[in-house]
Order: sequence, then structure tokens, then C-alpha cells
Amino acid sequence: MNSEILKRAINNNTKKYLFDNFQHIFIPPCLLAKVTKKEGNKVNLKILDVNKNEDDNYPELANIDTDLTVEVDDIVVLNFLNGELEYPIIIRKLG
Repeated sequence: MNSEILKRAINNNTKKYLFDNFQHIFIPPCLLAKVTKKEGNKVNLKILDVNKNEDDNYPELANIDTDLTVEVDDIVVLNFLNGELEYPIIIRKLG
């Protein structure tokens, strides 16, 4: 077996193992999100990319509790407990 092929195989297997077992390391510690819906203290959020455009790689996050005063179309800083998308925390509102 060619050493280059072996290197690629090891690299691919390592990446797959890390992604399958440690997905949280692929999620940035903080992300920007746009408020898409607000009902009382619960909001829906859409994750934004680096250009502040909606990022279709992430699902819309629904019914997120917040103590902050936010309105639809506001941009917020979002963090995830243990890097899990199921546990978003709104840190602050931008602007």
C-alpha cells in the first residue's frame, strides 16, 4: 500500500471518528443568531454565518427561553452548553 494512500485513510478515519464521537468540537463556542419569532420570553432563532446571512447548515432553533429584551430581526450572541445544539443560551443582544 502506498504511504500517501495510508496517510489519507488514517486522516479520513480520524476525522470521521472525531465527528462521530466529539461533534461539539466542530461547533464554534459562540455564534450569531437572528430572532425570527418572539412569544413572551421564548424566541425562535436562525444561526447566521460570518457575513450575517442565515446559515442553512443549522436548523432553526425553536422556543428558546431568554431574559433579554429582544425583538424579531434582532441579532444575538448564542452559546451552546457543552457544545450541544439542544442547549442554546442567549448571551447578549448585538447593537
